[in-house]
Order: sequence, then structure tokens, then C-alpha cells
Amino acid sequence: EYVFIELNTPLFHRDYGLFSVNGKTILRRFLIRKNQIILRADSDEVDDISYDFDYDFTILGKVIGKKNKDF
Repeated sequence: EYVFIELNTPLFHRDYGLFSVNGKTILRRFLIRKNQIILRADSDEVDDISYDFDYDFTILGKVIGKKNKDF
């Protein structure tokens, strides 16, 4: 699949986003909990990444669509 990313766009709870975390680029769902931000993968085999609001990571963009590679 291909995903379409809108760069420099704010994310809201449950949006999919493209992130830079510890030098790696990842695609995750953006969740906001009481005092945490959680980056959740669709696969249950991949652990969530949790941060408090003081942690420094970069939101690169928002997933605005996807398309199967068979155009």
C-alpha cells in the first residue's frame, strides 16, 4: 500500500501520523491519554510507544489517505 502524508499538519486524537523517534521514522496512530501521548501500531505484535508531554519527538505529518499499490 501507499500512504499519502500531509507534512507539517497538526494531529488530533486517533489520527495516523508519521513520526521521527530516536532517529527512526515510524507510522503510528496518535492517541492522547490523561498525561501521555501514545503511538500505537496496528499490529498487536508491536509494542506501543508512550511519552509524557515533556518528551521530545517530531511529528512529520498526517496520513490523509492510502491506496493499494495496484493502481
